[in-house]
Amino acid sequence: MIAASVRATRSAAIAALLLALAFARPSAAPSAFFADYRDGAAIDEHLDALAAEHRDVARTYGIGRSSEGRLIRVIEVGRGDIAIAIDGGHHAREWISVMTPACIADRLVRGDASDPRIHRILDRARFAIVPIVNPDGYAYTWTTDRTWRKSRRGGHGVDLSRNYPVGWGTAGSSDDPASPNYRGEAPFSEPETRAMRDLFDTRAFAAHVDFHSYSQVIVYPWSHRRDDPPDRDRLALLAERTRAAMTATHGERYTVRAGSELKTGAGGTAGDWSYGHHGALSLLVELRPSSGAGGGFELPPDQIVPTCDEALAGVLALAETLIE
Repeated sequence: MIAASVRATRSAAIAALLLALAFARPSAAPSAFFADYRDGAAIDEHLDALAAEHRDVARTYGIGRSSEGRLIRVIEVGRGDIAIAIDGGHHAREWISVMTPACIADRLVRGDASDPRIHRILDRARFAIVPIVNPDGYAYTWTTDRTWRKSRRGGHGVDLSRNYPVGWGTAGSSDDPASPNYRGEAPFSEPETRAMRDLFDTRAFAAHVDFHSYSQVIVYPWSHRRDDPPDRDRLALLAERTRAAMTATHGERYTVRAGSELKTGAGGTAGDWSYGHHGALSLLVELRPSSGAGGGFELPPDQIVPTCDEALAGVLALAETLIE
């Protein structure tokens, strides 16, 4: 009885330690680059310089070009075999969804030498991070229309987050080019989504995180249909651990929702495709703020670093769950 009690106490202590480690804030702070929003050229330059300085853990490369010829860039970080895809900027006006994956890449690369937790994760996992899936639309928000959502195909643009083949043409999309949810002429009609397709064809990704804004919600498949996916329990667990880590970082409340529970579904999303076609456990993470009253798509620059803190904590918890 005494031995059993000791074992139980030891197990509880180990569990508490693991929980504390899961929510520990990484020691690698973001660089001054993330004190303000940056355009696409500045982000590409920063990531290229970062990879050049840390060739042992990172590299950058292109996976395709946009409608207007801009390179869609990946920064790959890590040495492990567990592949995790992270992207942002499907929707041009969601600037925090661009800065956050870029910041995560920065923190992972620089944390490899200074943060034992990050180093351990990078020994087991490898992240392929695409901060700007929609470089043309993002550039347009800097020069012409801050609230532009789509790509710049033909001037009318395509909602790249409705252009993937799983659930294409169903809920939450439109066949009207003037609509903000215009899905394009066919699945993968756009060079930007084809670039993501080509990335996923290079390896078997265990998980995929698609960053958006705003509302502080973490969504798992399906988003285009009402029934549960085969891996519902695994997806729900991954989402919950990600949520708990994000919320614990600064006390900001994030919630978890199954896509099927949302009032308005969304067909042709990156997450439904990466899960439905490739088997990657996918999460769509809506970042700060929780509502339009908190800045909406124009989140103040002083919120970039705290949002990055939360997102990095969630990504590390997700990676550790996969490693387990």
